Amino acid sequence: IGSDASIIALIFELRKMFSSVGEALRKFLRQWNSYDRLWKPSKAAILDKFVAGNPTCVQFDQRMFHYHNMVVDFQARPKHADCMFIRVMCAPLVKAMEKQARNWVEAIGVQLQQGAFERLQALKAKIAEYTANMLEKPKKIDALKFLLNSIADVKSSSWECELEYLDIEERY
Repeated sequence: IGSDASIIALIFELRKMFSSVGEALRKFLRQWNSYDRLWKPSKAAILDKFVAGNPTCVQFDQRMFHYHNMVVDFQARPKHADCMFIRVMCAPLVKAMEKQARNWVEAIGVQLQQGAFERLQALKAKIAEYTANMLEKPKKIDALKFLLNSIADVKSSSWECELEYLDIEERY
């Protein structure tokens, strides 16, 4: 058998075919490498670093939109792929990756909501402090000066509070 030229030719042809199938599979698998960041174990640390930069609502939206687009991409992907004569069943992988992308969207949304809630509580505390200062009836000149200073503070920070309120409203 080892000296038969047709068998040796078939062996070389089989090697060549297996090599090309292997390359086709490697090429198919390489396309999934771009999604490896979905599996970062330090998701909380990454999000904390992002939130520490005091991102705008637009930056939150961009991140959420990025991962939402991944979800849409995964939903559109075929559940199997044919690499020559091998069929690769992708359904479990696609489902897991879609779930991870959804988890990222949810985690970013939670961070957005928590930040907005904290900012809302701070704004409410500021307004409550201003209100308490305004309700005091001045009986002495120092108390009157304090009340007038409080009124000036309210007046000078009204635009700042309005912008803060609008930003919080957008985040909710």
